[in-house]
Parts: sequence; C-alpha cells; structure tokens
Amino acid sequence: MKMEEGLVPLTLFVYSLFILLSIFKFSSADDDLINSTQSIADGETLVSSGTSFELGFFSPIGSTNRYLGIWYRSFPQIIVWVANRERPLTDLGGVLIFSSDGNLILLNATKSVIWSSNSSRAIQNSFARLLDSGNLVLGGSRDLNAENSIWQSFDYPSDTLLPGMKLGWNFVSGQNPFLTSWKSAGDPSIGDFTYMIEIVGLTQGVARKGSEKSFRTGAWNGLRFSGISTFRQISVTDNDELIYRPASNSVISRDVLTQSGIIEHHMLSEGSTEWVVIYRTPSNMCDNYGQCGPNGICRMEGTPTCDCLKGFVPKKQSEWDVLVRSSGCVRSTPLNCHNGDGFVKLKNVKLPDLLEFSLNKSMNLKECKAECLKNCSCMAFANSDIRDGGSGCLMWFHDLIDMREFFEENSEQDMYIRMPASLLGLNDVLLYPDHKQSKKRRVLIGKLSSGQEIAVKRLSKNSGQGVEEFKNEIILISKLQHRNLVKLLACCLAGEERMLVGYMSPEYAIDGKFSVKSDVFSFGVLMIEILSGKKNNRYHHPVHYCNLLGHAWMLWNEGKALELLDPCLEDSCIESQVLRCIQIGLLCVQKFPKDRPIMPAVVSMLGNEGLKLAEPKEPGFFLERDSEEMDILSGGKSSHSKNAVTITLPEAR
Repeated sequence: MKMEEGLVPLTLFVYSLFILLSIFKFSSADDDLINSTQSIADGETLVSSGTSFELGFFSPIGSTNRYLGIWYRSFPQIIVWVANRERPLTDLGGVLIFSSDGNLILLNATKSVIWSSNSSRAIQNSFARLLDSGNLVLGGSRDLNAENSIWQSFDYPSDTLLPGMKLGWNFVSGQNPFLTSWKSAGDPSIGDFTYMIEIVGLTQGVARKGSEKSFRTGAWNGLRFSGISTFRQISVTDNDELIYRPASNSVISRDVLTQSGIIEHHMLSEGSTEWVVIYRTPSNMCDNYGQCGPNGICRMEGTPTCDCLKGFVPKKQSEWDVLVRSSGCVRSTPLNCHNGDGFVKLKNVKLPDLLEFSLNKSMNLKECKAECLKNCSCMAFANSDIRDGGSGCLMWFHDLIDMREFFEENSEQDMYIRMPASLLGLNDVLLYPDHKQSKKRRVLIGKLSSGQEIAVKRLSKNSGQGVEEFKNEIILISKLQHRNLVKLLACCLAGEERMLVGYMSPEYAIDGKFSVKSDVFSFGVLMIEILSGKKNNRYHHPVHYCNLLGHAWMLWNEGKALELLDPCLEDSCIESQVLRCIQIGLLCVQKFPKDRPIMPAVVSMLGNEGLKLAEPKEPGFFLERDSEEMDILSGGKSSHSKNAVTITLPEAR
C-alpha cells in the first residue's frame, strides 16, 4: 500500500511531463524559434515575435502543389519568400527539420530532401528563428539574429525586396542576392525576369528578360541612381551593396518584381488594410532599355519622344519615319580629334550604360575634360559623384546607349557630349510655331568655344530653295552693313545643308541701302501675313492686282480692314485688337524709313492699348499690276528669265 502510494506521485509526474512536452511541441510552431529537436509539418507555422510574418506551407492560387514560404500574417495571400520554388511538394506530407550538420532541410512524404539551407558551416545545436523583418535565420545560439546567423533567407530572395534586404555583392559572404520573378501567379518557380545590382566601376540596377536588358536604373551618382527619381528608400553602401530602407516607420512597404518584368513599390499605411502601388518601373517607353537606339535620347515630355543627340542624325531615316528607332543615330559631322573638338552640356540626364568606359574617382571635371580630349575615342564625360559640387571622372567611348532626359527639379545629373568645332554650342530653337514653317526652317543659337555668340539659320531639304538661290543670298547678306543684322561668319553647302535669310526692305531693293528701319519693315510684313494667313509676294487681288501690303492698305482706307483677317481666326479674336495689330503692321511697312516706328516703339504699341496710333501712309512696294504682269509673277507665261521678277518688278521677300 505504501509502495502504491509512492507510485502515484511518480505516475502523475510522468503524465504531467508528457502533457507538458506535448503542449510545448504543439505551441512551438506558434513561436518564432525552433531548435534541432523540433520540426514544422504541413499545417504548422512559425510566427515572428511581433506577429508581422509567418512561415509555413501554402498552395498558390489555382494550384494544389505545396511550398514552404513566408507571408504577411495579416495578408496570407502575399507571399514574400519561397524555399522550394523549383521542386514543389505534391501532397501534405512535407516537413521542415534539421539535418545532422545543422542545416534546415525540407522532406517530402517519402523522406527525400526537397530543399536545404545548404550552409557550409556545420553546427551541433541549431536554431532557426523568423525575425519580425520577414528574415528566416539559422545559427547556433538561442539569442539568434541576422548578425550572428550562419544562413539567412534574405540572402536568397524570391521576387520580393523587403526593408533591410540587400541586393548586390556582399564581399564578406560572397553572396550576390537578386530578385527573380515568379513564372505565373500560380507557379512560384523562376520566371523570365531578373533584377540585380551590377558593379562595373559604378553600381547600377539592371532588369533582364532572359539575357537581354529590359530596364536600367543608371549609375549610382552618390545620391541616387541617375535614371530614376523614385526608389528613395534605396541606398548604396561603400561595399557596393544596395540596401532597401523604409521611407517611414509608420508604413509597411515592399518591392516586387512581377511576372511581366515590372518593379512595383507597394505601401501599406498604418491602420490601413489595403496595399497601394506607389509607382511602377519601367512605367513608360523611356524606361525601356535602349528605346531610342545608340546615340539617341528619350524625352517623355518631347515630341517626338525619341530624338538624336545634338550633332547626330538618324542612321536610317526611313525607319525613324515609321517610329522604329532601334538603329539609333550617327554623327552628322565627323569629329576632328586634333582640330578644335569641344563639348556641349546635356542637363538632367540618365547617364549612358557602362559598356565601354573609364572611371577615375580622384579627378575633377576640368581634369576629366582634358583627359577626354586626349583620347580620340572618348565621346562624353561626366562627374561620377554629384555630391558637394561634383567629383570623379566618368568617360564613355564609342556609342552612347540608353539615355533619357528628365524635367524634375532634382534631376541634377549633367554630362558633356563631344562635338566637332563646327557644331559647338548650337542649340535648336524653332523659329515659327506654325508646324509647316517649323518643318522647313530652324534657328540654331549658341556659343563657340571662344565664347562668341552665334546664330545660324538652317533649311530642310524640302524648303524649295536651290543651290544657286542659296549662293546668291550668301553673297547678298555678306554685303549687308546694318547694326541690327547678324554678321555672316560662315556658311554650309555640305550635303543638303542650307541657310535661309529673312525679308528685304524697299530701300535696299530699290537703292541698295539698309537703314535702321529695315528690320521694322520685315516685322510689319510678318504681322500682316500672320493676320491674313497669306504670303505677301504670292498674293494678288482679282480686281486691283495689288500685293498683300497694298491690299491691306486699301482695305484700311475703305474702313474694311477686318476683311483682311484669316477666317480661321474669326472666332478666337477681339476685333479691336485685330484692327490695332493691322494698323501697327501698316505703320511698320510704310514706304519711307523715317515714317516707320522704331522697334521699342512697336513693342510699346503692342503692349499699351491706350497709346494713340498714327494713321499709316502708303506702304512700300505698293503697285497696282495688270493681269499680264501677274501671269509673269505667278508663272503663267513660259517666256521669262529666272531673274525677271527681281529686276523688273522689285518685291518684298
């Protein structure tokens, strides 16, 4: 009886111990830590200490396959990491255990190894912990964290970049973590796209479809990647690792590489239950790698979106005409390496891809320019670091690929493109807003390397002006001596290049003289042409055969000046303003220079409606013509010389 009484406490102790161990094993899957004697079977989970993340088995949408993965505990449909991506389980028999060397291994129902952490460092008493960052770590201490671990899931990301994760080479561990897309929403195996950090002199992010680049961030310039104004949570360490840090502790965020190759930044605000996509990259055609081909530049705000760099022209114009720009651009004028090459500044750009380049982090910009000029293959240069006024020298050789221009205020990355001396400093500005005019003529303005300001007029091949006419105008303008006209410094007849000169005032056409009012006359003709929608030297009235200036003056005297107005402007103008503009135009084209206002007075007239205007007098070139003369001018008769018009009947323009 006494022995039986002694057995009761022992039996109760063993039973209590059995219950305690059972409870511990059952509850261990709800803890954040397991040791080498424990396991996680399908249906059991490991939960991080802050309950942010959960590890266990899951099946993707539309699939019966089972995978070991990590997800947000509050959003179990959002999987952030998958262990056995390429080897799914086909039943519920999977179990996660520790191997004899301390690694985590995943077994199927037949006890075959499906996946392993595969750490080269063997440990006796292993622990695995799911951190509240979503990182699964393996080590030999119960106080396990990322710093003292021998293996961590953050070194083997799937398609998701979480705060605290690193991409790029870790020179200590030798790891090079990068993102890989899922094959589909129901298949987490490795898909077509990757996103990784490449270190080729400078750090840059590159997305690929297979082996082909699909998107590039541009080189890291000390503050950001030169090709994106997003990814503000990204920073690059001195070890060239990319670290993803949350923008705020009040938000939860993640980046995902989708099955279509898009990098999406998702954010969940504090207290919210809905994730929001803040941005996507690539988000437009200018994000696509090499969108405009070699030596082309992409401008989302421009028309067209693709353009050649200054000093370059389309390599295959026929392809560009049908919006195929992959062939890119070539130089319009060859470089002359030892005869005055210089550089033009290109502001706010995504730096070209680092294909053939040179990097010297100790040089300044002036030294970089000098170094580039020494090498005939150097096509461009820039600071490699834009912090504190800029430092370092980055030089490109041969073609410049994957460039775009930004218009954000914080896009302070500039670079310098090599140009031949003949093209230095030129900057395209359209002369007329009218699309027909802008296709035929442009004005190029800028500075030469000497600092001298220049202006060049350029005609397109369809301007209608031939070589002989062009040469005559060169001779004409070279003889002009007028303080309001640009002195002729040079001309170009190479290929199809032409230069166009403006209006001819009556005092020059008749007497061969220019006055300070000659350009006022030109302005007046232009005003009347714009208001009427007609050209002066091609207009004739069916009754009185006057040119446009004469017709305008006659309508003014008859009180019918509004009949001059182009019908397309009638519904969008104010009559009093139209009449005032016609009157100012007629004042500018008066026959005698002394009667015309000076240009400052014209500006005052246009800007001050209260200013009283004088009555215009007869304009220059006011001639009534008969029908025979008009036939000659319009080409109706075949027996006339090419110079008959300008000799026998002086005309404006």
